[in-house]
Amino acid sequence: MKIKTLAAIVYLVTSQTGCAVYMIASGASTLASGKGISDHAVSAATGYDCNTVNSLKKNQDYYCEQRRDAGTHYVRSW
Repeated sequence: MKIKTLAAIVYLVTSQTGCAVYMIASGASTLASGKGISDHAVSAATGYDCNTVNSLKKNQDYYCEQRRDAGTHYVRSW
């Protein structure tokens, strides 16, 4: 049964167009880590923690935050 499920998933992924594969992968990434593929790419390129979901959910004016060091407390005064 597991082999049939795996075969079905492989078939669905390989039979889709590039855009559909990206959307599926980005959705899976968002569910797993809370960040989509583009968020991971922008975070890696800028060195900041960028997250679309958090910026929309928290109604923030900014998309990226400075990465926080473990054990360090940051205060925002603006």
